[in-house]
Amino acid sequence: MTYTRRFARDRTGWQACWPVAATSLCLVWLYCALTALTLNATQIRDRDFGPYDYHGGFGVVAASPGRASLEPIEAALADVGVSRSFVFLSIQNLTVGLDTHAVALEGRWNAEPLPDRYRLVAGRWPTGPREVAIAGETAAIPGSTRQALGGDLQLDVVGEVEDLFPARHRPTYLLGPGTWESLDPAVVERYQLTEADPVVLWSGPPVGVVAAGLGNTLAALGADRQSPARLERQFRRSVLTADEASAAVPRSWIELVPAGYTLPSFITPVLATALVGSLRRPSLRRRAELLIRLGVTPRPAQAGLIAALALPLLIAALGGCGVGILIFTATKPLLARVADHPLALDLDVLPVTARILLGVLVAVSILPLLVFRTPSVGGAGQIAATANTTADAGASTRRLTINLTDVRQVAAVAMAAGALWCLRLVDDGIAAMWLSGACLVLIMLLSAELLAASRRLLAGHGARGRLAGRLITTQWVRSCFTVAALSALMGGAVGFVVLLAMLRAAVADDARPEVLPGQLMLVDRQVDFLPPSQSTRAAVVNTTLASATDIDVRVLTDFRPGGPSGHFANVAGASGEIFTVPSVEDVETLLGRSLPGAAATALSAGGVLVLADDDGPPQSYPITVTDTERRAMVPGVALHRPALDWLSSAGGLMLTTGADALKLPMQEGPHLYAGLSEQQVATARRELVAAGVDPRTVLVFSDPRPPLTPAALVATTIGLTALAALVLVAATGSGVATLRRQFGRLLAIGLPPRWGRSVLLIQHATLMLAGTAGALLTALVPLWIFSRTAGGQYVLQVPWAQVSALIAAFWAGCLIAVLTSSIRLRPRLEP
Repeated sequence: MTYTRRFARDRTGWQACWPVAATSLCLVWLYCALTALTLNATQIRDRDFGPYDYHGGFGVVAASPGRASLEPIEAALADVGVSRSFVFLSIQNLTVGLDTHAVALEGRWNAEPLPDRYRLVAGRWPTGPREVAIAGETAAIPGSTRQALGGDLQLDVVGEVEDLFPARHRPTYLLGPGTWESLDPAVVERYQLTEADPVVLWSGPPVGVVAAGLGNTLAALGADRQSPARLERQFRRSVLTADEASAAVPRSWIELVPAGYTLPSFITPVLATALVGSLRRPSLRRRAELLIRLGVTPRPAQAGLIAALALPLLIAALGGCGVGILIFTATKPLLARVADHPLALDLDVLPVTARILLGVLVAVSILPLLVFRTPSVGGAGQIAATANTTADAGASTRRLTINLTDVRQVAAVAMAAGALWCLRLVDDGIAAMWLSGACLVLIMLLSAELLAASRRLLAGHGARGRLAGRLITTQWVRSCFTVAALSALMGGAVGFVVLLAMLRAAVADDARPEVLPGQLMLVDRQVDFLPPSQSTRAAVVNTTLASATDIDVRVLTDFRPGGPSGHFANVAGASGEIFTVPSVEDVETLLGRSLPGAAATALSAGGVLVLADDDGPPQSYPITVTDTERRAMVPGVALHRPALDWLSSAGGLMLTTGADALKLPMQEGPHLYAGLSEQQVATARRELVAAGVDPRTVLVFSDPRPPLTPAALVATTIGLTALAALVLVAATGSGVATLRRQFGRLLAIGLPPRWGRSVLLIQHATLMLAGTAGALLTALVPLWIFSRTAGGQYVLQVPWAQVSALIAAFWAGCLIAVLTSSIRLRPRLEP
């Protein structure tokens, strides 16, 4: 139709579509970023299989040091017809220097068996015993050396390697063949947790053939002399095929973070399109009235105007998708730097584009109802009044108004009931995000009530407030959608900021230091509440600790490794071992704090200090001994458990004299040295490790590593913040531009331009206040419920400084957009 094409060329209509373009841009970027940060099937195969089809052997048998391991397995594979294979030793818990968590892999790396995972950066690949190429360490300079296993294994660094799938905070040591064979078994014996598992990657013969051929070889390699038939069965169970691994792709970040993309992709295109429709509503109604007066029937007139608006909306959506792809392309290097694996770049943007266009079309289909079938409070009534009698139109308006209000309120009640019913299902972060979406829909349905409350507040704040309230009333549909958009977009950004703070706090709580500063503890290799080995005690004589005094820590048990289960003294209501020390001062040294008077009194009276989640009042506690009927009541006090790893599972503390009086089972516990300087602790640890002591048995204080936030969550927070900022600023600026008529009327009645602009600022500030309240409810209520149902693992910790800064930035952006748009606004006085 001619008038449809004419109205489609209206520049104001195109300018009003910025919110849809901004929504498309951010959603496409979020989709691409979250997809790229998710491991896909090809990457899993590159990481774990390389060019091979089978992976097996890990955990089946521990190869004995001092004996050849790779050659026998390679020969056995050749005997069963395997022509393409890679055999390596996965050496667990190798101690390199003071690092006890190194990843060490021994194999023939010069053949580059995993080319899509390990890439040589400098030097060469290791080819002989005790040669190493290091990945993930900045100081891996070819020509340097590394001391492993207390200096008994000197590694010559011959190359630097890039691991495309690195382990965080853990360097990878690629050892040359023969390294494990070159070790003295007596040396490895001192490091009981260090062992080497043969792992086989191969293509060709099926699992059964290879397992049958490796049974005897694996039995000969192991020190525990297991039967070949048993090892064959275990090897079969350990095998994983590349197809199985590719089929078991981990859940994508889009699935794991529904509030980051899935919920916004459903809600924001519809909401942005409806917001644009509400902004264009006055203009569309006037044009419809004009067409009807010119003889065009109402239904074709309305359809033509909606079609004229739909064209720029769809073009804006497609343009936003294209710009989003370009921005993702520009930000790929930044994402690659923060990701812990190569980006998955086989992206298909058709799903997100189709979802955005579908959302726009859904919103366009309901625009006739929003624009033409809802009453305009204080306006000219329904457009149909031009074709019907005034009485009939008024009655139809009243009936439709009542029906729409009833439907909205019934839907709000149903949504609230559904959200309450779902509360019991909120046991993880994903469920909390879906509950947040339900709360958002509820806020959208109740936006009219929020505006009504805001309008009542404005009524008592002078002429400007009353006039701003009147503007909100006359633009009721636009105001409701503005509040809904504010709640949705600001709520998503604020919710993710709070969620990140909760996750970081939970990780930080788990990262406890071993002991307090100035302390050093020596423990057993197998059981950390038992004393160190005789070899460790002998090494202490030649270290800085020889002149230091240790606290006589004892543990209430007669358990011995390798012996009977033993007896343990326990405090009812507190699980874990009970430790004893000679004096109250020693207890304060262990805990790093002064004891309350009641706690010191209870200990001096032969009682117990119960380590619990919170402090408690003095009371009597029963102490029992396992596998016996012994039971004694002693005075005690519950004290908050200190954030120390060695006390994380302890049940309580007593004085040694009190335990003696009760004749409880007791033996020597770990050796604790206190009152040392930082230099003394570092020197003593180096001396012990150099003497062949396993660093895992030497506990010292170290600052917990800062928690690492997954790159996908950071990208989601940035994307949602950008989505909120762009859409809100674009919508606010476009909304002010549509107020040309109202602004002109304010000036026509004699009000100065500054006074009129202040009214516009008050109007939009009121809308933002209502939207901010809805955003905080949408963001915080589901997270609070999640924290209450998460078993104490997560605690709602709102970073108010960050949240306030974020909200203030949104407010500043929107109000600046209002101010600049109103300054540039040229009033158009129309009758």
